[in-house]
Amino acid sequence: MQDRDVLTRVALRTSLLYAFFGALWIVLSGLVLAAFVHDADTVEKFVMYKGWAFVAVTAFLLYGALRRQMRRLKREMDAREQVELEMRESQERFATIFQSSPMGITLSRLEDGGLVDANPAFLRMVAYSREEAIGRTSREMGVWASPEVRDRMAEVVRRQGRVENVELQFLKKSGELGTMLGSAELVCIAGEGHVLGMALDITERKRAEEKLRQSEARFKRYFELGLIGMVLSSPTKGTLDVNDEACKMLGYERDELLHMTWAQVTHPDDLRENVALANRLLAGEIDGYSMDKRFIRKDGKLIYATISVKCIRGDDGSIDYIVTLLQDITKRKTAEEALVASQLRLSEAMDLAVIVYWEVDLTTNEFVFNDPFYALYGTTAEQEGGYRMSRDEYRRRFVHRDDLWIFQQAAEKRLASREPEFLMDFEHRIIRGDGALRHILVRIHCHKDATGRMTRYYGANQDITERKQAEAKLGSTLRNLRKAIGGTIQAIVQVVEMRDPYTAGHQKRVADLARSIATEMGLPPDVIEGIRMAAIIHDIGKVSVPAEILSRPGKLTQNEFELIKDHALAGYDILKDVEFPWPIAEIIYQHHERLDGSGYPRGLEGDEVLLEARIIALADVVEAIASHRPFRPAQGIEAAMDEVSKNRGTLYDPVVVDACLRLFKEKGYALTGRDDLPSVAPGPPHPEEDADQGARLRGVEGSF
Repeated sequence: MQDRDVLTRVALRTSLLYAFFGALWIVLSGLVLAAFVHDADTVEKFVMYKGWAFVAVTAFLLYGALRRQMRRLKREMDAREQVELEMRESQERFATIFQSSPMGITLSRLEDGGLVDANPAFLRMVAYSREEAIGRTSREMGVWASPEVRDRMAEVVRRQGRVENVELQFLKKSGELGTMLGSAELVCIAGEGHVLGMALDITERKRAEEKLRQSEARFKRYFELGLIGMVLSSPTKGTLDVNDEACKMLGYERDELLHMTWAQVTHPDDLRENVALANRLLAGEIDGYSMDKRFIRKDGKLIYATISVKCIRGDDGSIDYIVTLLQDITKRKTAEEALVASQLRLSEAMDLAVIVYWEVDLTTNEFVFNDPFYALYGTTAEQEGGYRMSRDEYRRRFVHRDDLWIFQQAAEKRLASREPEFLMDFEHRIIRGDGALRHILVRIHCHKDATGRMTRYYGANQDITERKQAEAKLGSTLRNLRKAIGGTIQAIVQVVEMRDPYTAGHQKRVADLARSIATEMGLPPDVIEGIRMAAIIHDIGKVSVPAEILSRPGKLTQNEFELIKDHALAGYDILKDVEFPWPIAEIIYQHHERLDGSGYPRGLEGDEVLLEARIIALADVVEAIASHRPFRPAQGIEAAMDEVSKNRGTLYDPVVVDACLRLFKEKGYALTGRDDLPSVAPGPPHPEEDADQGARLRGVEGSF
């Protein structure tokens, strides 16, 4: 079309030139002939010659004019072809960028917002096909989570011509929510206003940022919780932060500790070991260490503490910061020192103990004593009428009446033995000649021949009164230590239950049931005590969960449920460096694991799950189903028994299940329903909401 227009213009100019030159020739040639030639024949000849001259001159002039026009036309066409080539190349580059760009690119009409074009990246972002998107507006497709925000953005584009890097939430075709970073610019195409938009999907980045924010928030909560002293420091910047518990332990204000070094509060005798470990940490030889050390408080008092130091390194291996946990173990150290002193006294008492010997005359069946023996018993041979005494007389004269059965039992065992050499130790109390009560260790030794006849019967008695007294004192010390641990655990229980009113009594009921199951299984008393202790605080990790999530009736979102599931790991992190006689932290870490590996957080299975954790897990489930929850009423103990019976051997340990069933169905066990149990007594773990929160998430009633 453009080529035809150019040729038309050339033809028009040539025609006009021809007409102008012809008219000019006619006029001028006529004037010349009229002025100079008067003869008619001559005029006629000149007229003929004038015509041929006109043709020749015209042809020459037209050739020159057309040649110039054609040259000019060629230059114009060459220039236009170059422009068109560059335009095609530019269009191809744009098309390549448009199609392959990782950013979403759209072109829409300014007037009605209809989508003119969209690249594959944008279509993938919103999960629409090209056919579904082209021609429709973003509002019709429901792309924007908040259409009002999009309208405000469009208004800014109309006023200012462009907008850059605005975060917008969008909806995919499936309804999934995402976040994009959008920019838009007003452009004119074929005289019509359009909006060129560019969008970068930052959904994953925003999720990662949110997870990082939550992680930092959890760390901040742990830091300020006050269950253990925590200090953040840097090799280059010194002490960065100190929590309240660390300030309380060391007796300093936070601002004071931020301007102090470890050396200023460490006992001089412990400084060398601490510095050596710290230097190894800074050199990269180790990533962390633990040690017991002494601190000097601001008031000059000495405290013992266990410190656990861990460094956090950057991608380049350099240390970003160092986390130090401090646990006050002064009471434990004092108890240990008292225990060592008691053991020393006991050892000295045993070393100083007097051992006396005796023998039985097999012909008369009488005891034969000596002077040291009588001295130990507070009497003399003269007072007792000699060195011989019958067994009945010995029992009547010296053995405490409440211990006569021990003496008789030892005699029966000796007589019943068929071994050629019989050895036996037993203890009983005696009443000395001066009336004093003493504890005696008796060691007897009997020899028999092949027929079973006794050939020799002798032994030795040792006064162990001091040892017994030391053991009693040691027992008292251990009871006090256990009481102190119990008090600490009870404080932790109260912290958890104060944050969640529905947890009140839960941990005590689970601990009571777990202890009863363990007893029914015939486990050793010390193991039973460890199960009870772990159960009473198994929900300590819930302090990391916002209270409004724990106590809110209704369904939970998936993210809220995942946050609640973190409490098992949170509980482990809180207690892992606390020294208990039992693996409390690991039990709490595992109390939501299941026998078939379907539990969390690590998916352990079978014997990988501690027996203690298997017992608490079952008690947790039973209490959760049988008890009231904010989002549903109690389902009763029968529903709980059906659950554990149905999943016996799959989710739950069959031996534990059988013991639990016997308790409820044969022995009349009932959940206490009371909150007045002993502070460190069997408590109940609250199923971490893994059952209940799972039910809330699914919108159904029930526990698991």
